[in-house]
Amino acid sequence: MGRGPEGEAEVARHVTSLYLKPLTRYAYSLKNMDPSDADDLVHDFLAVRIRRPDYFGDWEKSGRPLRRWLMNGFLFLMRSQRRQLANRRRIEESLARQSTSDHETDADAFARFERLWTVNLIRRAIDETSQSCIDSGLDDHWEVFRRHHIDAVPFRRIAEQRGESPRRVARMSRTVVERLRRNIQKLLERDGVDSGAVGEEIGRLLEVLQ
Repeated sequence: MGRGPEGEAEVARHVTSLYLKPLTRYAYSLKNMDPSDADDLVHDFLAVRIRRPDYFGDWEKSGRPLRRWLMNGFLFLMRSQRRQLANRRRIEESLARQSTSDHETDADAFARFERLWTVNLIRRAIDETSQSCIDSGLDDHWEVFRRHHIDAVPFRRIAEQRGESPRRVARMSRTVVERLRRNIQKLLERDGVDSGAVGEEIGRLLEVLQ
């Protein structure tokens, strides 16, 4: 953010990689929205709107979590598209039934978006953790973590197959869990979550996934 246009362009690339899938799936979920129209809407938002000068500077001043700032911007763009595409009757009629306040207060719609965003964030954190383990020579640690937490294989069975103690494989898994937690924390802080509130936010996101 402090590196001027070059830094803002880097932030925009990061945001696009993290929010493309959740925003696209949210746009697809809108009633009477063709996939091509949804793709155009998301592309306009991520390729044009968020790359305007000071877009992220304004977000930083707002004090809001980044995902809420982006959702409000996305909904604002949707209203703008409604005005611009008034001649396309089917889309106009679909959006006309929903007022601005309906969009902004639709808890179910935001819950769907936030769940998709959370899944995408965790997948990104897992990918980064996997790569960091490989780069650090902790391939075995990652494999233990993957088999236990993703494939649901008990530590005791993993230990038997590896010829090691259950305590040892549990420690190997915890090493990866700590790396994963740090990566999730890093991504949440980029979204505007205060470092002191990360633990609470992780707990809340886990509830979103249930």
